[in-house]
Parts: sequence; structure tokens; C-alpha cells
Amino acid sequence: MKSKYHRSIIVTAGLSLLSSSGLAWAHHPTGGETPSTLWQGLLSGIGHPIIGMDHLAFIVAIGLLCAFAQLRSPLVPMALVAATILGAALQWSGVNIPYVEVLVSVSVIAVGFFLFRTPKYLKTAGLAGALAAIFHGLAYGEAIIGAEPAPLGAYLLGLSLIQMVIVWLAFVAGRSAMSIGPAMLRTTRNLTAGVVGGIGLIALSTAVVA
Repeated sequence: MKSKYHRSIIVTAGLSLLSSSGLAWAHHPTGGETPSTLWQGLLSGIGHPIIGMDHLAFIVAIGLLCAFAQLRSPLVPMALVAATILGAALQWSGVNIPYVEVLVSVSVIAVGFFLFRTPKYLKTAGLAGALAAIFHGLAYGEAIIGAEPAPLGAYLLGLSLIQMVIVWLAFVAGRSAMSIGPAMLRTTRNLTAGVVGGIGLIALSTAVVA
């Protein structure tokens, strides 16, 4: 029992750290400058979802929803990537949606809330959450407006790859948490949901004040 408890603490700490490791960082690895080379574009695409606390928490939550719903299909991760690229494309095409950062924050709070829900809702919540990534894509798109086609393509490649990696890591962590027993799983899931929801609330308050 004690080993299960310790395992639960380790898993929860890992999930929480994965969710919140972007708290102290800005939203873009190049400090707001538009990437001008392939390498800069790739690094920007990889770095943007990691150092933005709201984006990272959202992606981690999607991976956890897939794990807790025992959803092994790549549909949700693929929908996540497609939705972010669609959102970025809308941003580059001149579509102006107000309060994007507020919408991003609300989406983080929503997926955090659904982590609390019973398994029968999780598959729907995971897919709906992935589609809500359009708002995150709009925010990503703002960071690379004006870039040349080469760094833009590299940015999209990096962005797509890192999101798939984060979802997969969160999925593996979630599956590991499911092996520690129902009671410990419930505690782990609720604590992680609280971390994700808390990050969403912090991001929302920051967006509203800004």
C-alpha cells in the first residue's frame, strides 16, 4: 500500500510539473521577434507550446483525457495538431477574433474541469478539447506573422511535432497513474485537474488584466 502511495505521489508530481513548467516563462522563445531562418522557425515552433504555461497545460490535459478514457486512437492528437494549424492559418489570413487569450484560458479551465468527470464523458471531452485548440492556434499564429515561407513551414513542423510528443508523454503518464488503484487514481486525477484548472485561472486573470 505504501509503495502505491509513493508511486501516486511521484506520478502526481510529474504530471503537475509537466503541466506547470511554463509558469515562469514568456510565450515565445525568440522574445517576440519573427523567425527569419529555418532553424529559428523550427525552434520557435518547438518552444512556443512548452514555455507558454496555458498552452502546455492544455496539451498535457488532452493527453491525460486520452489516457483516462483509454483512447488509443491517434484521432484526438491529430485533431489537436490540425486545429492549431487551422487556427494559425486563420490568423495569417487576417481573421480577427477578439479576446483570443481569454478564450485560450477558458479552454484550459474547461479541460481541467473535464479531468474530474466520469470516464463516459472523457472521450467526448478529449475530442472537443482538441478542436478547441483552434484558439491556441490563433495565439500561436500571432507570434509568427510576417515570417517568410521557409521559417513559417519549419515553425509549423516544430509546432506539430512537439504537440504530439507532449500528448504522448502525458498519455504514458496517465496510463501509469491508472495502474495504482482506483482510489489513488482518483486522487491523482483530481490533483492534476486542479493544477491544470489553476493554470487556466491564472492565465485568465492575466488576460483580463492585460
